[in-house]
Amino acid sequence: MAEYKKTDAEKTYDYIHNLLNDYWKNIAINIFEWKRKNGEPLETISEGLTSTQIEEELYDEGTSLFFKDENIGYMALPVAPASTLNVYKKPTKFRAIGNNYNKEYDVDNSVLIKNNTLKKATAEIIDFYTGKLADIELTKDLHRNAHKTPLVLETTEDTLLTAKNIFKKIHANEPVIFKNKTRGEGEVGVSVLNANVPYINDKLEDDYHNYEARILTALGLDNYVEDKHERVQSAEVESQQEYIISSFRASLNERKKACEKINNMFGLDLVVDYVKAEQIETDEPVEDDNEEVVDNE
Repeated sequence: MAEYKKTDAEKTYDYIHNLLNDYWKNIAINIFEWKRKNGEPLETISEGLTSTQIEEELYDEGTSLFFKDENIGYMALPVAPASTLNVYKKPTKFRAIGNNYNKEYDVDNSVLIKNNTLKKATAEIIDFYTGKLADIELTKDLHRNAHKTPLVLETTEDTLLTAKNIFKKIHANEPVIFKNKTRGEGEVGVSVLNANVPYINDKLEDDYHNYEARILTALGLDNYVEDKHERVQSAEVESQQEYIISSFRASLNERKKACEKINNMFGLDLVVDYVKAEQIETDEPVEDDNEEVVDNE
C-alpha cells in the first residue's frame, strides 16, 4: 500500500496548528507559579524540580505525581494509576513515569496534583480550538488570494503554460500582459471569467477573535470581544466573568489542595499563586472607566 503524502495545504495547516498550540501552551503553563513561601524557586528544595515542569505536565497530561525519591529527592512526574482502587473507584497507588524512571507510590507517600476537578489536560481543549483557528487562517489566505485574482482563466492545452505564468505573475504582484503571436482572428487563446468572489475576511476575523475568547475563558483569563453591532449589556459581561472565575477556580483550587497535602506530608513550605489578573482572585469585577455614571439624587 502506497504511503499517503500530505498536500501542501495539509502541511501548511499542520504548521499553523502546531505554531498556535505552542503559542497558547506558553501562555497556559505560565498562569500559575509554584514556589516556596519565602519566594524562592522550587529548585532550592530539589534540583531539577521547577514550576514550569509541574505546569507543563498538568497541561499535557492533566495530572502530576509529587513524591520524594530516596536517591534523587523531591520530584513531580507524569503518573499512571495502578490497579488498586478504593470503594469510590479512586486509585490508591500510582506509578510515576519519567526518563529511565518507573516506580510505584501510594497515597501515603505521594500526592496527586490535578489540573482541574476532572483531571483533564488543558492541551485537549487548546488543540481543539487552535484547529479552528488554523482553519480560519487558511481560509483567510484562500479568500485573500481569491481577491488578488478574482478571475478564472479559460484556456486550451496549447496555452495552459501561458495561463499558469499569468497567475504566477499576479501572485507576485507584477502587472502582466501576454501577446499571443499564434492567435488568429476569432480564435481564443486565454479567456478571463470574473469569479465574483465576495469579501468575507472581516467575518472570518470576528470568528478568529471569538475562538480566541473561548480559549481565554477555558484558561480562566479575562477576555472581552466587543460587539461591533450593538453595545454588550453589563449583565452579559458579568455572566462571562462568572464563567471565567469558575474555570479559574477549578484550576487554582486543585493546585492549592495539592500544595497543602504536599506541605503536610513532607513538611515543606510550598505555595502556588496566580501570576496575573488579581481581580479574579479577589472576585472583584473590572470597572469600566468609560461607563457613564448616572446620578439619581
